[in-house]
Amino acid sequence: MANCPSSVRGANTAVGMTTDGVDVTVTSLVPEATARIQELADLHARMGPPGSAVMHTGRHGGPGMMGHCPIVHHGTIVTVTNVVDGAVFHIRATDSARIEAIQREVQSRASALQARAER
Repeated sequence: MANCPSSVRGANTAVGMTTDGVDVTVTSLVPEATARIQELADLHARMGPPGSAVMHTGRHGGPGMMGHCPIVHHGTIVTVTNVVDGAVFHIRATDSARIEAIQREVQSRASALQARAER
């Protein structure tokens, strides 16, 4: 989770469904957290799609089929748009038959992170 923008202390994650995937908006009112979210957004934008190896290290070396980050998923393309207080991660399914499954998984991971943060 070291490279997951949603795991930055002070980050807020919101999930919005799109016709071809999900938009994950990660923001913060804390300037240091906002800077870190945008730094990680740039990292994700440069990494490209998740690899096909089984090992999931948080560095796109695994397929994104396990882990807790709502952003890294097998069978997706991720693009990023910075906003004033964070970033929007546009997660697009590469196979239209998997859109709903990816949407459910993103929502599940985001909800789990939120529940952990509230403890």
